[in-house]
Amino acid sequence: MTRRAPLAGLSLVALLALAGCGAAPAPDRALGPALWTRFAATPANDAVLAGSPLAVHWHQSLSAGPDMLSLSRGVLYVGGINPPYGVYAYDARTGSRLWATPLPNQVMTTPLYAHGLIFVGTGNNQWTDPARTFDLTATGLVRGTGNSALVALSARTGRVRWQIATRGENMPTPVYHHGVLYAVGGGGHVRAVDAGTGRVLWTYPVPSYVSMSSPTLVGNLLIFGGAHPYAVYAVNIRTHRLAWSTPVPQAIGGVDDCSPAVSGGVVVTEASVGRWGGHHVSDELIALRAATGQILWRHTLGTGTTMPQNMETAPPVIRSGVVYASAPVTARTWALRLSDGQPLWNTATRAPVKSAPVVHGKALYLADVKGRLYRMDAATGRIASVQSLGGLVANNYPVLAGRTLFVADRGTGLWALAVP
Repeated sequence: MTRRAPLAGLSLVALLALAGCGAAPAPDRALGPALWTRFAATPANDAVLAGSPLAVHWHQSLSAGPDMLSLSRGVLYVGGINPPYGVYAYDARTGSRLWATPLPNQVMTTPLYAHGLIFVGTGNNQWTDPARTFDLTATGLVRGTGNSALVALSARTGRVRWQIATRGENMPTPVYHHGVLYAVGGGGHVRAVDAGTGRVLWTYPVPSYVSMSSPTLVGNLLIFGGAHPYAVYAVNIRTHRLAWSTPVPQAIGGVDDCSPAVSGGVVVTEASVGRWGGHHVSDELIALRAATGQILWRHTLGTGTTMPQNMETAPPVIRSGVVYASAPVTARTWALRLSDGQPLWNTATRAPVKSAPVVHGKALYLADVKGRLYRMDAATGRIASVQSLGGLVANNYPVLAGRTLFVADRGTGLWALAVP
């Protein structure tokens, strides 16, 4: 049942634009893009949907632990990481649930939308050989146990149209491009799949498994990060061959979890470097030339203490020549020049941030792992307001459509917040 969010404590919201007193007969198909083809909607990971005339405020509880969001043609799609696992569809204007489809494993991918179909991956973050995961020289590891698959569903009804079982998880969001899904995952393979039929067109093996590093497509190059060994890869989707690979020395995590951002031929990712044991671990931002994999610059975002199971890094965002990135080990968010990595500002948050921000105009919105939503000045990093959603926001991103910010909070459900 949809209910209004409480008014108390909404320091982020100057005026609430309440809409949808009762479910609409059908979603407003003018809201949101006609296609959602990748993680966070854009190559720069900045999920801002220009031109969406939306200003609503609602909250929908969802015990399944909502993770990645997408919005297309008036419908909000989300996957769940808690039992009952599955994919859910909501009317973006009213918050009314349209359908729910159970699946046998966690859904950590962004639900992609194209031509009446929703595409997701299933899988979990367990290893088939956990004893070898702390050996950084170990290769051939497979991440993901249980039923792992790539799945296509009807966007109208949620009915499963096809599915492909895989060895290893499918936690990274695939890329949809000209009728083909390009996917990576825990089994160490790139897969090209006919989006309409589910037929596997080709596969290419890479030495690493991929946890949450959703690939980005730059021309013909599919770029993503992997672990054991830790490296960034580019596979040419036209030749079906490796174009380049760049090792990340001293990395012990993060590369395989970070969904890279790209702008102007530069790819930016993040890595955790140090030694196992949890002490003196640094978050490092790395910029590479997309065409060749050459490292252009590296910048340490800070050193702190963490444990191996918490080595996730936050996806960076690029906007107007500036990279915005968070360092979970120090609970600080940074802005740096894309051209040379020169820091512009850094700001402490009350808890670590593992999700990507969105940047629109002078405002930057991001959420920490304790469910606090921040509005910052994008030029200075000054915190303008903080709002508590009360749950857990992890490796995802908010979506800004018009004057509505959509946030998936694993602890409290889905939020649609009207912003100034």
